[in-house]
Parts: sequence; C-alpha cells; structure tokens
Amino acid sequence: YCVERGINCLLSNFHRDFVAQANLAVSACNTPYFCIFADDMSIEQQGWLTEALKVYKERFPDNDGLMAFNDGIQGGRLFACGMSSKKFVYEVGSNLYHPDFIHFGGDNVTSFLAKQMNRYHYAESVKVVHHHPTNKNPELANPSDATYKNSEMYNHFDQQLKKQKKSNIELLLKERNYCDYLN
Repeated sequence: YCVERGINCLLSNFHRDFVAQANLAVSACNTPYFCIFADDMSIEQQGWLTEALKVYKERFPDNDGLMAFNDGIQGGRLFACGMSSKKFVYEVGSNLYHPDFIHFGGDNVTSFLAKQMNRYHYAESVKVVHHHPTNKNPELANPSDATYKNSEMYNHFDQQLKKQKKSNIELLLKERNYCDYLN
C-alpha cells in the first residue's frame, strides 16, 4: 500500500542510537516520501496515510519539507515522528538528523532548521499514539520503557550538543549545507 503511493514507512525496532539508525533507514529508502516512527508509537487512525500525504503535498508542493505528526506530546514543537521526502533530506546534507547526535536532540535541531527555512509543518490531523515515559496521559505513558532508559546515558551529551548547534545557526547551516539560507 505505501510503496505503491511512493512512501516508505520506516519503523524503528529499538531506541538506542536512534539517530544513526534513522539516517541509515532514510538513506536506504527507495521512494520519494517516507514516514518515520519509533518503537514506542502506534497508529490507530483509519486513513492516516492518505491524510498525511494529502496534507504534505498541499503544504509542500515541491516535496521539500518536514511534517510532524500529532503524537499527543510535542504539539508540533518538533519532529518526533512524521513524513518527509528524499528531496528534503538531500537538500539538507543527505542526513535527516545531524550525525553528531546519538539519541536525544537530533529531532529538535532538524525541526529548528526546517523552521528557519520555512519548511516545517505540524499536521495536527494525523494522529499517532506515543507511549513515551513523558506522556501526561497515564493510560498511554510507559514509564518502564527499557529502550528509553538505555538511551538515558546519552542525554547529557546530546543536550549539550543541541545547545551548541542551536546557539550558532550560521555554523550549523554551513555544516548541513544549508548555505542558500544564510543570506
């Protein structure tokens, strides 16, 4: 169903080293579009993919954006899961997430850059259930998420890196080959 419509759905089966895993999956993607989710997410909305593709094509007619889904936690603040395109990834330096990150922060910095480029959209109508330890709904939260806990050792490193990357936008843009957006 997905590949017929030119979309790969990439499902992470573990959290640890998520950034490298996600970048590898995106580079292996052989369709123009992809959706990316983590192992603590589920989709319960009928017709979600049709809705996502419709919204993406309306918002990004040139297929060059980053669209976050409504995971019930982030509220559009960052790309925890969603849809993008190979074209967007190619234009931002061939990696969806900055390769210096391990687990935390890569989604934040990619979202930040896409917003700076006016290539970010929050698709509130496309809903995903995120069973994350920080989910405020106790019925959906998973406080014993082992993969999240295993990744906690990288949190300090990734948070420091996130601050550094976001504090020097010109350097970050140059690192990611976003030079067209410096002027």
